[in-house]
Amino acid sequence: MSTAAAAGAAGGEREPHVPPHPGVSKLYTPVHIAGRCALITGASSGIGYATAERLAELGCRLVITARRLDRLELLARRLEDEYGACGSRGSGRRV
Repeated sequence: MSTAAAAGAAGGEREPHVPPHPGVSKLYTPVHIAGRCALITGASSGIGYATAERLAELGCRLVITARRLDRLELLARRLEDEYGACGSRGSGRRV
């Protein structure tokens, strides 16, 4: 007899796991991050870009870096306009 069948037979049926919020694992505790500062590298595309968007949406202050300065400046402008997330821009100089 399987464990689930044994539990059911003993009267102790297990209920299916339901996460606290849709799509959230019970392994992760929600943390409020609004107002925190995040450094994101590779923000001009891909995962870095998506991370910058999501953290800005959640209210983080951002420091974003990337090799492609033109794309980085567009992202910084958009995040500042929509979320106020990248308020002061650096010089954009390559080091």
